[in-house]
Amino acid sequence: MPPKGSKMKPSMAPNSAADPSRELPLAYTTFTVPPPLNAKNIASTYLRTDSQTWVARLQAQQQAQGPLNRGKKRRKAPMGPAASTAEGTPVDAQGSEDEDEEATGPPSSTTIVIHPCSTHLRIGLSSDIYPLTMPQMVARRPKEGVHGSEIAQESEEDEDAIMKDASSASPSGPSRTGSPFSDLSTKIEVLRSDLKNIMRNLKLRPVTNAKQQASNYNASVKPEVVPEHNDVFAVEWINSKAKDMGDVVVGEKARRMDCFSQEMPSSSSTGDQDERRWKLFQPMRSGRLDTDSYIEAYGPSAAKQALLNDLKTIWTHAIATPREDPDARHEPGKIVEHGLGIPSRDWSLYNVILVIPDLYSMSDVEDLTRLLLDEMGFAAILLQQEGVCATFGAGISSGCVIHIGSDRTSVTCVDEGLVVSESRLSLHYSGADISKFFVELLQRANLPYKGLQMEKLLADAWLADELKERLCTLDPMQLGLVINDVHVRLPSQPTRKYALRTYDEIILAPMCLFSPRVIDFDKKRPKAGQRTVNYQAPAASDPVADEDDGTEERGVPVTTAMNLCIRHLLPAVPTPAPVAMTPDASKGAATSSKQGTPAASPMPNSGESNGQATATLKADEAATAQPSRAGSPSANDGPSTPAVLAGDGDVGSERQSPNPASKDTPTKAAQQQQHLPASFSIDAAWEAGKVPLDFAVWHSILGSISNMTSTGTAEERVKRLTANIICTGGTGLLPGLGMALEARMGAYVTQWYTLQLGKDAANAPNATVIPPPRDMDPRVLAWKGMSVLARLESAQEMWVPRHEWSVFGTRAIREKSLFL
Repeated sequence: MPPKGSKMKPSMAPNSAADPSRELPLAYTTFTVPPPLNAKNIASTYLRTDSQTWVARLQAQQQAQGPLNRGKKRRKAPMGPAASTAEGTPVDAQGSEDEDEEATGPPSSTTIVIHPCSTHLRIGLSSDIYPLTMPQMVARRPKEGVHGSEIAQESEEDEDAIMKDASSASPSGPSRTGSPFSDLSTKIEVLRSDLKNIMRNLKLRPVTNAKQQASNYNASVKPEVVPEHNDVFAVEWINSKAKDMGDVVVGEKARRMDCFSQEMPSSSSTGDQDERRWKLFQPMRSGRLDTDSYIEAYGPSAAKQALLNDLKTIWTHAIATPREDPDARHEPGKIVEHGLGIPSRDWSLYNVILVIPDLYSMSDVEDLTRLLLDEMGFAAILLQQEGVCATFGAGISSGCVIHIGSDRTSVTCVDEGLVVSESRLSLHYSGADISKFFVELLQRANLPYKGLQMEKLLADAWLADELKERLCTLDPMQLGLVINDVHVRLPSQPTRKYALRTYDEIILAPMCLFSPRVIDFDKKRPKAGQRTVNYQAPAASDPVADEDDGTEERGVPVTTAMNLCIRHLLPAVPTPAPVAMTPDASKGAATSSKQGTPAASPMPNSGESNGQATATLKADEAATAQPSRAGSPSANDGPSTPAVLAGDGDVGSERQSPNPASKDTPTKAAQQQQHLPASFSIDAAWEAGKVPLDFAVWHSILGSISNMTSTGTAEERVKRLTANIICTGGTGLLPGLGMALEARMGAYVTQWYTLQLGKDAANAPNATVIPPPRDMDPRVLAWKGMSVLARLESAQEMWVPRHEWSVFGTRAIREKSLFL
């Protein structure tokens, strides 16, 4: 105890423990952190400008002695046996021209432009007038003792078992002609009814009983055998059992192998157990690297590397094969392969321009860049989207690009040389679906060639595409009973000629672009993308982040245009329940009604103004004035659209489409998003690909103005895009496609102009489909535009050299590309 008289100091409570967030794993020190240096007092220029960075130093060194400006050594690079450009001028005589090109970018004579499509590869030097087109496919025969053939055989057995189970589960079994839907006949009759209405509005008289006349004539047709010396377009088939055949065949030879165009007997029936069957691969489908077919053949672990190896084999064959000799003469039907004539030892002296789809996958871009720079050894690469290339090829800077290829259809809007990311849209039907539907219509009209199997025999698929290109049209003026010749060429068989009489089948087949309900989308769904994703409301977001966040397994981002296209699949906004009124409130309401003053009713807070409510009422009245004859749209049918082929916008408009342009569009989308049930999910990218073509084009244009707040700016962009519609791809050659699109798009633009802007419909802008300049083939429009874009001075900064790719990787592509 303390002595008496001493005072005790009051004890203080111990300090509380420090917050865990304030605890730092640093010991106390007396070192003083120096303050930042004042740049005004420093005489050095180190890192004060962009030119002092390491990347800029590498670019300066590259311009002096790097791959982009090669100097005299580069201009002496071999260009193949001809050692000349496409114009026939020797390389030495173009020295001055090459020196001028060095000031703005790589010389065009050492720049290769590659446009890989699903079925064909378009490749050529930037100085060439037209690209080299070859089938992008490869045929492989499994090696002896390799388990790859066993994997392929097991996958085929599993697929047969699945198909057998599906057919047994179906109550009716598979149909005779493989119709996509059981009610296909009803949907065909709807198309015929629409066609009759169109002809009635255009003052065209149909032929009486024409359908029965064509069917009876085709049923009585007998084949005529054409001698080999009289067949001008005879096909030279490749014998797959020849002894000099290797294990890999590329390009046109792979497509003409007899084993893919005839039914091969099984090895058990022939007694040949050592026979190795060939397998045909297409590395790209629908603008993506097709890994599904390689997984079936090689397994999940080796599928991606096998695909890239096949792609490297095809591109190597196209680049290294000698050029065509203009003085040589070839027999028709013979296979004569041509290439660019650039040996692999000189690839380090060449640059590559790669055209990628507008709706691309970042993983595919990385794989293709790694293939060209690391494995094939090119000096530099430049990436550009297909829509921008098409607008440059057409000579415009803004427009709506519609690409209708063999197995993919894409819609995108390009404004001032840049793709509007929220306007990108991919549709799940293409020219191949037109061919299948055309064959279905011909078979219903007693097609004389009874053994047509376009899904099994490659020669029959060629025949279907040939008939589509020769006969199909969207011009109602071409309707009539016409007799055409059909030549059937199969391996080990003489050519047979049939007479075919057609009527409305030539117009009904391409009408599936505007009425895709006749297409079976369930068979087209990719195996790797079966998982659905939750619906996402339209919102501005970073396109790069969208493609890397793994929203979908297929790597396709969900854009605003996709969300606008699937509004008809979302559940309706529930009507608010009436609010129970108290006796006092009811008495007040009765008093106010007696006095002539309207009582305040409980209305939901929708955020709409009076003008918006009026526009909504007008839109609802317009939508309910003419009810749809085909019923409400389903997931397979998509929204119904006006049946217009040509003429005014009100032709055949009994199937009125839902109004996509009213002022309450964002409000309804937000209300639908708020009232979605917890278990509701939808794959937006997949469901948006089922809508009609005109519906998709219009919503792509609406998606391009989704982030605009100024009405005047949005109106100007809509005018620019609708006045510059470009159709590319093989189906872009379809006669009457431009008239059909202009008529349908005119109806959408007029509706938007009156309801959204409140202006007179007579002053609404016209939708115009621009034909390719100078009658250029729309299939090579993107390649031609890329060859022009590569010569611009602004493209100098978009090149990614090989050494930058090796150091920075994907970051180098992001910093050099304008669309990433």
